Amino acid sequence: MLTIDEDSTRFDVDNSPHAHFFCKRCTHIYDLPLPPGIKYVEGQKMNGHEVAETHLYYKGTCRECLAKK
Repeated sequence: MLTIDEDSTRFDVDNSPHAHFFCKRCTHIYDLPLPPGIKYVEGQKMNGHEVAETHLYYKGTCRECLAKK
């Protein structure tokens, strides 16, 4: 379940580790590869805390909307 957009809830069928990009103009959500050095750590410990979820969201203007400018 994605909650990147405050106005709606969406579901992602791809449950492999990846990031999301939300376009503030057209509201489309794109899957993105994880940036180098970023990894999901569910089930691992960080500073004594057990991580249950990791979310990586980017927000901005997608390339399609930028091309329409």
